[in-house]
Amino acid sequence: MQDDLDRALAKLAAMPADARLEGLDVAVMARIASNAGDARRGARIGAAATFCALAMGVIGSTVLGVPVPARASGVAPFGVSVPLAPSTLLAGDR
Repeated sequence: MQDDLDRALAKLAAMPADARLEGLDVAVMARIASNAGDARRGARIGAAATFCALAMGVIGSTVLGVPVPARASGVAPFGVSVPLAPSTLLAGDR
């Protein structure tokens, strides 16, 4: 299996590069340069998303927030009584 892969990679390395790849890097860099003006639009979208997230957080915590009293949980991972331990779950009602 490894020899087949090595042979296939060696064959691929020996093949000449496709002629269409000659000007690809220049075209890519030109496209990146033409999209540089879109950075302002991205910053505006980011600012709008930040504002919306902050507004939802403030509204959710003030308008819709109802105080909930804290209550103690009956499950303690290192306590004396561990109701969710595998040994107690597998033992059943003994």
